[in-house]
Amino acid sequence: MSDTRERVVVTEVGMRDGLQSIARTMPTEFKRRWIDATYAAGVRHMEVASFVPAKLLPQMADADEVIAHALGYEDLIVTALVPNLKGAQRALEAGVHRIVAPISVSTAHSLANVRRTPAEMIDAFAAMREAIDSAASHASGAGARPVQLIAGLSTVFGCTLQGAVPYDDIAAIARDAVKAGADVVALGDTTGEATPRQVGEIIQLVRDVAGEKLRSLHFHDTRGLGLANTLIALQHGIREFDASLAGLDGCPHAPGATGNVNTEDLVFMLDSMGYETGIDLTRLIASRDVLAEALPGAPPRGDGTRRLLGTGAGFFRTFNRNKKSVALDLDSEAGLAALHELVDTADVFVENFKPGRMASLGLDYASLRERNPKLIYVSHKGFLNGPYEHRLALDEVVQMMAGLAYMTGPVGRPLRAGSSVNDIMGGMFGAIGVLAALHERHASGRGK
Repeated sequence: MSDTRERVVVTEVGMRDGLQSIARTMPTEFKRRWIDATYAAGVRHMEVASFVPAKLLPQMADADEVIAHALGYEDLIVTALVPNLKGAQRALEAGVHRIVAPISVSTAHSLANVRRTPAEMIDAFAAMREAIDSAASHASGAGARPVQLIAGLSTVFGCTLQGAVPYDDIAAIARDAVKAGADVVALGDTTGEATPRQVGEIIQLVRDVAGEKLRSLHFHDTRGLGLANTLIALQHGIREFDASLAGLDGCPHAPGATGNVNTEDLVFMLDSMGYETGIDLTRLIASRDVLAEALPGAPPRGDGTRRLLGTGAGFFRTFNRNKKSVALDLDSEAGLAALHELVDTADVFVENFKPGRMASLGLDYASLRERNPKLIYVSHKGFLNGPYEHRLALDEVVQMMAGLAYMTGPVGRPLRAGSSVNDIMGGMFGAIGVLAALHERHASGRGK
């Protein structure tokens, strides 16, 4: 644990990276409220929008309005993502402090995401550099803040379209980005395939060509290794990380990838290690109320473990063999009707939604018991009643909190056990409870 309270910057990217793959467009007023709540929690770096054609990404059609609101906070560093020179010019006009350009190392992903090869994106990046420098030369006032240009290298740790990404390609793109004028080089694990060993190797690889310009990392949590990878990056001197509130989704052009690293869990881990983030965790968690109100429920995509990659590819099939499943949209009347039909003849109902969600849908135990008095109802929650009851209990975080990671890892280097201990034990306890309730139902004739 650090005794110096060394500062780590956490950039909230949910307003951009989180929302970009959500089909339901969040109204501008809710985006403003999200920024307000996040700022109130102490976050001082936010990536709030991207400048892309509205017809391609309606979610970002209000980028100018959202940025204008964010700029109302004088000490808030406001970032926008831009895929081309036109976007950079719009971002400059909007007054952002930092511009991120996505430069995929994978050619397949680059063509799918920005319709350009990596080399063509480097050329566009150089043009952005010229535009920023030209704007700076015409800026009036000695206090004008220079706009930083960030080379956001994506698919650095793997690509679901191309496959493995050669280290030589990573080094070459990083070197070209620096030559093209990058102020900062950021590494993105777009698909969530990164492993701790790989993170350490690639940080050193890129540092050899980019030096101190390598400052930021962006992890996704597809394999549940987002925080483990963050620990390795911290050990290698990285002090700036992207994260998304509630782990909201990421790139729509990365098949199989799941959401970003959860901001709440990242802040909790950093605080527990003695790092200073300036973020109030209680207020940060409370800011999720804005998301719950603006985007109730979740897209009907089924269990995210279906789409795990690499070593996690067999997880869903292993634990769900000989079972059938269906995905239902519980925000629709048809979805609820289908679920009611299933419940009416079911023996057991199991849910692991956040507290209050089932009641809001009329799917709490009291409501379902009226339909099926013999129903056994099981609720899996991350934490019991108390200060953490509304937090998600991600497996690696629980292993850290419970001390298991400190037993399985080397001395002074906590390491997540190579199994989803929290998930498996929680499911096991639920199954034991179901067996006991079924036995009791034989005598009582009632569920519980």
